[in-house]
Amino acid sequence: IDNFEISSCYRGKKSTSSRHLTEFTSLDVEYSWVFDVQDLMQFEEGLICHALAKLEPFKEEVKELYGIELTTQPKVKYMTLDESKAVLKEHGVMTLGKEQDLPDEGERMLFQILGAELIFVSDYPIAKRPFYHMWEREKGTTKSFDLIFKGIEITSGAIREHRYKEVCQQAIDKQMSLEPLKF
Repeated sequence: IDNFEISSCYRGKKSTSSRHLTEFTSLDVEYSWVFDVQDLMQFEEGLICHALAKLEPFKEEVKELYGIELTTQPKVKYMTLDESKAVLKEHGVMTLGKEQDLPDEGERMLFQILGAELIFVSDYPIAKRPFYHMWEREKGTTKSFDLIFKGIEITSGAIREHRYKEVCQQAIDKQMSLEPLKF
């Protein structure tokens, strides 16, 4: 890891979604020389599993105080967004279009269907991600992921586009001005 930051974050707008809380604690990690999103997801899996394992001695206290059954050795599943949509469709839950993201209900249902506490969903469409995520143009996807924990998206991650010409072209493709990016 090259750099990380843990901080309180505040958004200046109202929110009623678990995806966009107005106030939360953020862990931002910058990890250099990683070019495969699988490596990034495995790093995050290790980080989260390590943190959960450290809570093992406190399982009973957490249950008593908060009524939560703490998961300290989670089951983990990796899948693409298309695979997750296929699972939901196969189980008669919902049918989602090619460019659609998983709605909150879809994330909850994936957890119920798969039984994995940690579900990494990768390969989001270019249209759904920021210009600075690395694109795989031929597939129409990005090297990015969301992590669903017990049916709720808790993190997002991506390989950042580091090549100047490509990041400029991606900004243009997203109909952004390059002026604010000059520095």
